[in-house]
Amino acid sequence: MRYFKTEIIINRSFLKELIALLEGLGIEGYTILEINQGSGPRHGKQVAEGLLPVTHSTLLFTITSDEKAARIAEETRSFLKQRDGMLVSYPLHYTTGVERKS
Repeated sequence: MRYFKTEIIINRSFLKELIALLEGLGIEGYTILEINQGSGPRHGKQVAEGLLPVTHSTLLFTITSDEKAARIAEETRSFLKQRDGMLVSYPLHYTTGVERKS
């Protein structure tokens, strides 16, 4: 099987909605990381400050088949656009330990 890694960056306040959407698509495994600082062409330098979730972003990633990665990209497009989120997906050339345990 060919695996793809899909990464989504979104404001933490929308994370529960995103997880529900992904689980509705049959995505069972994912990892979430808090983003404390970053810089990019859309927002410039960003530093997470304060206790309010509106100042914090998260990175959610999942490893799936190419078919599921394509479905995630299609089904989350509108959701992410409305919430200023970002998605990237790319093929993985080497993987170990990603197979489902029986």
